[in-house]
Amino acid sequence: MTLSKTSRLKVSTVFKRGTALELRRDGHTLQEIADRLECSRSYVYKLISSSLIELSKQSHQAVVELRELESMRLDALWEQAYTKAMNGDLAAINTCVRISERRSKLWGLDGVQKLEHSGGVTISLQLADCSKRE
Repeated sequence: MTLSKTSRLKVSTVFKRGTALELRRDGHTLQEIADRLECSRSYVYKLISSSLIELSKQSHQAVVELRELESMRLDALWEQAYTKAMNGDLAAINTCVRISERRSKLWGLDGVQKLEHSGGVTISLQLADCSKRE
């Protein structure tokens, strides 16, 4: 039997999920949350875990949508600059190159960038005295 989206059980679960997330965010232990919600600690863990997975999916989807929007904006800019670039306009050529570079960064086409640190690095080690064992 499938429950409706507004059944008492589903509404109760959504409420508990939100409350559990808020309490966990505020630093409460799983047991404290379980006591407050009158359920088991394992159920609280399940509520929080599933909520975090859902939030992660929503965040990922938001990133995908933002990347698509930025890509469309770059396309519009490219169309305006490309015609001028093909007619030899040096500024437009430079603009097209920058748009292409930005698109490559946006979509991760350039691969991993190697960063090098220039300057002094100090490493300080403190060794434990292992000769004094109890």
